[in-house]
Amino acid sequence: MPDLLQTGFDWLADQLKTHASRQVVYRRGLQQIVVQATVGRTLLKLDDGYGGVRMEWTDRDFLVHAADLVLGGSPTLPERGDLIRETQGTKTSIRKRKGTSPPGLPPYSHVGLLWKFILFAYDPQRKSVVITYAGPVWNEIKNVKDVTLSLEAGEADVTTRGNAGWRATVATLKDGSIEFEMVWDTADDDFGAIRDAFLNRGAMEFAVMDGDIAISGSQGLRATCMVTNFSRNEALEEAITVSVTVKPTYSVNPPAWVIVP
Repeated sequence: MPDLLQTGFDWLADQLKTHASRQVVYRRGLQQIVVQATVGRTLLKLDDGYGGVRMEWTDRDFLVHAADLVLGGSPTLPERGDLIRETQGTKTSIRKRKGTSPPGLPPYSHVGLLWKFILFAYDPQRKSVVITYAGPVWNEIKNVKDVTLSLEAGEADVTTRGNAGWRATVATLKDGSIEFEMVWDTADDDFGAIRDAFLNRGAMEFAVMDGDIAISGSQGLRATCMVTNFSRNEALEEAITVSVTVKPTYSVNPPAWVIVP
């Protein structure tokens, strides 16, 4: 005799996927897939402290068919740290403004990059949308000629009489800078973003890697930076170019040397 309850459950799951789901991006580290997810919210009952009950929406839920969750060619189960990227027509509503957007409104873009790359995580405590540091969506800047990554450290003298006449030195604070040259192309989105970051004193995140950032083993410096030099060069027989220098700036996420796992 067939299991009518299981049959009904399977039918309902198929109907939800077909008629009440939307595409989302499921991401784990550098792996990601597009899946259909039914989106919901969790309603929480709370004691208001005065003998009553307060109803509050908390988590945002995503119901995904287990068979659809395949990463790297293998079926998998959700793990702590996985991210879901969901867009709901936000791209056309983004405004370029300073500060952070009020709860319930699309995020503000400081330098224009959010029109191309949007990665959201919902914070139920603050009821706000936040951009995640752990799951970035990188954009390769192709309008670049020579690139120089300079890494230095300050020095402190620790010479003692026991050094037999040799000066002893220890490294102190590290200093880094990224220098590169771009063709002066005002129609290029990357050029415009870097120019606006310089003019508006905005911060941008850079990763200077020795290979494709999606390939395991690639490594380099990742840092939130400010543009400190944006100088236009007009040679007689060459295209107009701009010399750019960016340096690490204050951020809750300090510079780090990263190796793609």
